[in-house]
Amino acid sequence: MTDTTITPPVQVPQLRPPVSTRRWPLRAAAVGYSAVWIIGLFLTSSTTTVTSSGSAVVRQDAPHVAALTLQFLLTEGVAALALLIVVIGVWRPTARGVARSAALISGVAAVVISLVQTVLGVCLVEIAVRGGDTALASSLSVTLNELDGVKMFLLAATAFAISAAQWRRQVRLPIWLLPAGIATGVALLASAIGYLARSNTFSIAAWISLPLLLIFVTAVGLCVRPGSERDAKGAER
Repeated sequence: MTDTTITPPVQVPQLRPPVSTRRWPLRAAAVGYSAVWIIGLFLTSSTTTVTSSGSAVVRQDAPHVAALTLQFLLTEGVAALALLIVVIGVWRPTARGVARSAALISGVAAVVISLVQTVLGVCLVEIAVRGGDTALASSLSVTLNELDGVKMFLLAATAFAISAAQWRRQVRLPIWLLPAGIATGVALLASAIGYLARSNTFSIAAWISLPLLLIFVTAVGLCVRPGSERDAKGAER
């Protein structure tokens, strides 16, 4: 009589895709955020003046209607979607805590405002400027500037929250991004004050805060390292 040995089936482990494959949307969004902003700024000249009248807006923008429409679509619309991917991409590997929640809430709120600005910006160019409606141009221009100020405050909060999470070792990022995030937040606060208070002196800070923001967002999206919550979590204070 022959003994029969039954071998249990071998469990084949599920292979996870390489990190580079799983993270390509985050990396593409991080690079794309800066790319669309740079392309948009090259389409036509930009200004940080926040006290232009409706007639001045119509007069200055009338020769550049097509370029301005595309600029709004890129710098407010496409850039907002790229920022959303980066914010979520950083939120996922960050350990739970106030900083993690603050970064997500402020980042998503900034994205929503930017999408609203896309619609208002296209209306400003295609309806008010193209139609020569100075009253509507003035109203939309003021609203866009005020929304810019609120968005800058939210982006500053996002930068500070990510920096706080890094300081508490809740997320793994290169050490040089800590002072970069703080500098970005401070510059954005100065810009926000200028846009909300309609102060051309403070609004000039946007020429500093925008490059810092592009560098910070792109670097965070490219450099954030995946890890378990336990590995990334800092000590609660």
